[in-house]
Amino acid sequence: MATTYIRFCFAAALVTFVAAAPRSSGPVPGAPVSQSNQSPKAQARRDGARFSFTMNGKTVSNTLTNDLVNAVFREKKPGVIKFTLLALAEKGPMQPPGAPALSFTVPDHGTTRIEGRLGNAYGVTLSTNDDAGYLLEAMTVAITENTASHVVGTFSGTFNGSSKVTIANGTFDLPYSTQSAK
Repeated sequence: MATTYIRFCFAAALVTFVAAAPRSSGPVPGAPVSQSNQSPKAQARRDGARFSFTMNGKTVSNTLTNDLVNAVFREKKPGVIKFTLLALAEKGPMQPPGAPALSFTVPDHGTTRIEGRLGNAYGVTLSTNDDAGYLLEAMTVAITENTASHVVGTFSGTFNGSSKVTIANGTFDLPYSTQSAK
């Protein structure tokens, strides 16, 4: 009986919340206007982004961006950038089955070796669809070019998890996201 009452209260609160939500009759003033009704994840496009690396000998590469992945963001802290490398699909799910994602927080110039200790200002994470919980052992990232519109670099390193993962021959040439602070 108590479970039924809790479910009823939750459902009533949800209906009240949805009914009270403001309705939009058009675009929000000052908001970017989309040229399609597709969600951002479906708007993967070729926009000067490219990356390639081998993961345990298997090549992973892509030439698409959606302004959230395979694009560079400037951090609030000067001299620090973030980006995620993901083999986007032109249509369908943002992360195709089996596609790994590498996320970087690194200096915006020079060569940096990042080791998997907690408390580092910089880091690299590996995400896979198997949720193996990979931990960074070490990664070397070199930013070889950083212009107003693109960041170019290389990377290689290793992760430990349910098995050891070796990342080799990593290269990237990524545009700055239009959502990145200038």
